Amino acid sequence: MKGRASGGPGCGPEVVSHEQDNQLQRHHEAKANMRDDITNGQREYVLQRSDAFHVKEICGKGRGVEAARRISRGEEIERSPCILCPMHEYEKYGRFTIFDSYFYAGRSGAQYLPLGIGCLFNHSEQPNVDFRLKENENEIRYFAARDIEAGEELCIYYGANLWFKNAEQDNVNDSGQDSQCLGEEQVDYVFPAPSLEPDDFPKPSAED
Repeated sequence: MKGRASGGPGCGPEVVSHEQDNQLQRHHEAKANMRDDITNGQREYVLQRSDAFHVKEICGKGRGVEAARRISRGEEIERSPCILCPMHEYEKYGRFTIFDSYFYAGRSGAQYLPLGIGCLFNHSEQPNVDFRLKENENEIRYFAARDIEAGEELCIYYGANLWFKNAEQDNVNDSGQDSQCLGEEQVDYVFPAPSLEPDDFPKPSAED
């Protein structure tokens, strides 16, 4: 197979096929908030932080994501690169680890672990954020499902089989107010860490 040789300091030449060349070219041409640069044969992800949201302490839920400004329906909120866990590795190892609560299930049977904000969206029965799993690109894209006002929590739908109590139902009193949040302040997280997230998502949201 014809190809070109590439290499970096301290390593021998590596044959790159024309198909791989085309894939790299497509990465360079992609218009996204995640840019792919090829440096010494390695892919470097440059992540762009959106001004549309910030991470907050959501009363009764823990960490969550809140709109920092008005977000229009259909606007892309975030692109999260993923760590791929092939189906055979998931069955043998992955499902027995804490990561099983973070994975997004793909149509191929593989599991995808989102990085960054993708691990922080909380659940809602009436989500205002939709997502698309792009298996061929190892990333998940999040979009506004409706117009969202500044200060609203950004939530996705985890699926029908929840493994936890739904704080959305438990924390609301008869007046419609959040009984655990009255008089409490929300505190910004400067360096947010991932929290437990879903392992069962609506299949129609996944795309090849």
